[in-house]
Amino acid sequence: MLHCFMADPFTISFLMKMITDRVDMMLTRGLTLERVTASQGRVLAYLMSRDGENVSQRDIERHLGVSHTTAKGIVQRLEQKGWVTTAFDSEDGRLKNVYLTDMSRGVHEAICQQIGVIENTLLDGVPEESRSMLRDLLRRMYDNLK
Repeated sequence: MLHCFMADPFTISFLMKMITDRVDMMLTRGLTLERVTASQGRVLAYLMSRDGENVSQRDIERHLGVSHTTAKGIVQRLEQKGWVTTAFDSEDGRLKNVYLTDMSRGVHEAICQQIGVIENTLLDGVPEESRSMLRDLLRRMYDNLK
């Protein structure tokens, strides 16, 4: 169905992909000094949001919507850089928990600041009621794909 793109080459899925790629690029560039990629920054932000809780590698997979192999690779690279440590869960030895290090806690502000800059750039000129509607629509679209 080649003709489906003739009416409008900027389909919603194409625009979402382009936005995601640009956001990843901005996040990675903004975290260059910390030696953290966009994916690694998202994992660190997720761990920081659940600080003090046991967070397994499986939780990270679910939160990011990535495969076991992808999550494992991200966590291994974060561990190699000293941003996280891992240990098998004391109650369920099949689960590997991921913990922030003191070094990663120090980068929390940089990650939050960069995410804030990107969000502000994305939503510049978009009224608050439209932002809320957009968030609802995106959540609905995400749920449709589950």
